[in-house]
Amino acid sequence: MNFATAVDHIFTDEGLYSDHAADRGGATKYGVTRATLARYRGQEVSKQDVRQLTLAEAQEIYQKLYWEEAHCDELPPRLRYFHFDSAVQHGTHGALRILQRAANTVDDGIWGPNTRGAVKLCSLGAYAVERAEYYFDIIGNDHSQAVFARGWGNRLSKVFKRANAH
Repeated sequence: MNFATAVDHIFTDEGLYSDHAADRGGATKYGVTRATLARYRGQEVSKQDVRQLTLAEAQEIYQKLYWEEAHCDELPPRLRYFHFDSAVQHGTHGALRILQRAANTVDDGIWGPNTRGAVKLCSLGAYAVERAEYYFDIIGNDHSQAVFARGWGNRLSKVFKRANAH
């Protein structure tokens, strides 16, 4: 799957502005958190800045800070969208560590020749299992996050089906 199709799915899944009290990401729009927007702009931002985020700027953020930083173009096509979605939810470093565990290589969060070689043999199913375990770990370490369990499970299923169809 290419970036344009993948980001359209992200926008569909992430929705508009939200600021759920239990969401550790805080204020988000199109799935872009306040911290991510600040990192992209190189300055502090307010909740109002997040609320006023345009779809075009959100797309640029996803291209640079997620698709490119997560090395999605270097992955086998069957893993690109699933990894991109994982990077959006867990950060590029977290997503890479999950992918590395699924590929049975060192999970150091560093993209290098060992990871590049290992992911060529990684199955989408193995990646999905590791990602589900990551959700369980989040909830196990912070029970307040259990409120998101059903949504995370639904998202994992939807993203897996989409990735598997391509």
